[in-house]
Amino acid sequence: AAAFSQSVSHMKFMGIPINGTITQFQAKLTAKGCTYDKRTSSYISSGTRAFKGNMVGNKATIFVYYNTKTKIVYRVKAVINRLTDDIANQKLQQIKGLLSIKYDVVNTQSDDYGEAVTFMPDADGTDTETYGRIDLYLSKDAEDWINQPYNYNIHIDYYDTYNSLRNDMQQLDEL
Repeated sequence: AAAFSQSVSHMKFMGIPINGTITQFQAKLTAKGCTYDKRTSSYISSGTRAFKGNMVGNKATIFVYYNTKTKIVYRVKAVINRLTDDIANQKLQQIKGLLSIKYDVVNTQSDDYGEAVTFMPDADGTDTETYGRIDLYLSKDAEDWINQPYNYNIHIDYYDTYNSLRNDMQQLDEL
């Protein structure tokens, strides 16, 4: 299994493969200038750690998801929050444009907040094998009156196909 996982292409977040243990991933994320957010991490579910960092020139909260038993990272999400509606939509279009240069757009949906876009890179350039996906979308705070008008958030959600599948299979085994 270890030999197989070495030959698998993994999705990358900030140039870091979404693979290895949470400790290994955290060390690489920290080397990129991100800092562990102990306070936010204490409020979120087991299997997730929060960090503060920069994403495309914006301050972001970064959530790293890992399997609680194997400690293997399978998903990373950057959230750029506290934006006005106009600024959030401008930044979403900017990030969409940048991601479109690097990855293929495979799905676009519109809702009350704007677009939700899914990007999917392929591992070998043949469009026959994918190694992950990126979901880009806007959300609005549930209690939007608290931070009005700064109540929009951009989510850039990276999923590694191989490790997400391994995580899902382990959870299914527990049922």
